[in-house]
Amino acid sequence: MRKMVSPWTVEELSERFGTISFPAYQREPTVWSRAAKQRLIDSMLREFDIAAFYFYGDRDGESVECVDGRQRIGAIMSFLDQNEADRRDNGFQFQVMNELNSEDEIYGREGHPFETLSGMTYREIQELGESAAPDAATAREFLKTLLTYPMTVVLLSDSLADVEFNLQFTRLNLGTLINSGEKLHAMVGDLRDVCFDELAQHAFLRSVGIRTRRFAKAQLAAQIITQVFAIESASDGDVEDRLVRMRYGDLQYLFKKHARLADQARQWIEKLAEVLDGLNAAFEDPGVFRSQAMVLSVVVLAYDLWEQDEFDPAELATFVEIWLERLGQQVKKGLRYDGQYEYLLEFNLHVTQASVERKAVNSRAKMLKEEFAAWRKTGVLRGDDEVVRS
Repeated sequence: MRKMVSPWTVEELSERFGTISFPAYQREPTVWSRAAKQRLIDSMLREFDIAAFYFYGDRDGESVECVDGRQRIGAIMSFLDQNEADRRDNGFQFQVMNELNSEDEIYGREGHPFETLSGMTYREIQELGESAAPDAATAREFLKTLLTYPMTVVLLSDSLADVEFNLQFTRLNLGTLINSGEKLHAMVGDLRDVCFDELAQHAFLRSVGIRTRRFAKAQLAAQIITQVFAIESASDGDVEDRLVRMRYGDLQYLFKKHARLADQARQWIEKLAEVLDGLNAAFEDPGVFRSQAMVLSVVVLAYDLWEQDEFDPAELATFVEIWLERLGQQVKKGLRYDGQYEYLLEFNLHVTQASVERKAVNSRAKMLKEEFAAWRKTGVLRGDDEVVRS
C-alpha cells in the first residue's frame, strides 16, 4: 500500500465533498452528538490541530473513498449546511465550547476571537459578513479562518486486497469509542452481509424495542447466528448445552470463518428466517423486548422447538409477554420483591451481567425452556399460583 500526504483546506473539502464515497465498513453518517460536532468546529476556529483524514483512491486523488474521518467530515459539512445525510443537525449553530469541571469552566472564554458569533449558524455568519454591522469584520475573519483551515489528508493507493482497508480502519480506531457492532460492520464476507443486510432488516428484529443506533440490531443478528451455528454444528447434549460465548472476538471469528457460506450454513439461515417470520406473526407487539439478551433467548428457544408438531409460536408469545410483565414488576420492587418470584430475578442477573458469556447464555436458555414447559402444562407462571392461593 502506498501513502501520500497532502493538505486540504475546509473550502477544498467543501468543493470535493461530492467526489468522496463512504464504504460499507464505515460507521453510520451521524453517530456524533451535536456537542461533539460543535466542539470540532470550535477547535478548528481556535486553530487547534485535528486528526488526519485517510482516503483511498488513485494517486491523482480525483475520486476517493473515505477510510477514516467520516464523522469529522460529516460534522464540517453539516456546519456548512451542505450535509443532506444529517437531517437532525445540518446547519447547526457555532458554539464556543469549553471543558467543564462541576459548575466552573476549566478554561475561560477570555480571548476567544469569535465569542460574539456564538449561537449563529454558518449562513447567518455569512450574511453578517456581507453587511455593514459592527461585527461584520469579525464574521469575515471567522469565515477566512474556517475556510482556510489546513487539514492533513493521507491518500492511500495500490492496495493488493480490499480487506486491507477493513484492517486499516480497525487499527486507526483502536483508541476511539467504536462499539462491537461498528467493528463487525467493518468486516467483509457472506455472513457479515447476511447479518447486516438480511437478518438485521427482518421485520421481527426491526420491531423489537432495543436501541437502533450504531448497528445494535445487526450485532444482535450476529449473536443469534452464532448460537444457531453452535446448535447445528454439535449433535450431543440438549440445545441449551451447545450454546457458546458471544464476545466481539467470537463474532469476528465466526464472520471470518464463514466469509464464504457453505450450502448447509445457508440452510440454517433459511430455517432461522422462518423462525423469525413465525415470531413476528405471533407477537402482537415485539416492542415488549427491551434487551438483546432476552430477544436472543426467545429466538433460541423458538429455534429449538420449531420443528416439534405441538409447538405453537403464539403460545410462546403469550408466555413471554407474561414473563416480561412479571419480571418488570419484580425488578421495580427492588429488595422488596415477592419471594416466590426470586427465580425471575436470578434470570434477570443473567440478562444484565456478563450476558454474552456462555454461563449466562446457557442459564437463560435452560431456565426459559423449563419454565415454558411448566407453564404449558399448568397455564400459570410459577409464583402466580401462590398469589391465587393467598
